[in-house]
Amino acid sequence: YDLIVWWHVFEHLHNPVGALQRLHDWSKVGGWLALSMPDAASWEFKVFRDRWYALQVPTHLYHYTPKTLRKVLSRGGWALDRLFWHDNPNNLLQSLRYCCADRGWNRLADYLLDVIRGQRHRYFRLLLAKLLGTLRASGRMTVWATRI
Repeated sequence: YDLIVWWHVFEHLHNPVGALQRLHDWSKVGGWLALSMPDAASWEFKVFRDRWYALQVPTHLYHYTPKTLRKVLSRGGWALDRLFWHDNPNNLLQSLRYCCADRGWNRLADYLLDVIRGQRHRYFRLLLAKLLGTLRASGRMTVWATRI
């Protein structure tokens, strides 16, 4: 393959290095790998910890930072080339929603859900998304790697 894309798959794998090695074998020389996943080095994770929406235990078996992802990719035969953060506020808004629900603030939790679904404050949501992506703070990242 010239390009292999895994969107929110990698964090669910039991043997990520073995999977990367298999993708390496399937790809052509000069091939590309695009992976999208939560960023465990994000400020969202540091703030919300066990209430971070993207944590999603037990379905997310591994959580990656740019640093750990670079190491895992290398062990699988790939070199990290580019890293982008998504223009997406959902991790932040869902994490806030979890905190509100835990405190019994159900009306505010429901209100945040309306914002997440785009039913309220669409322009604020778009502005927040752009801000988070620009500041590399959205908690969601996409990695482009090349075959070694």
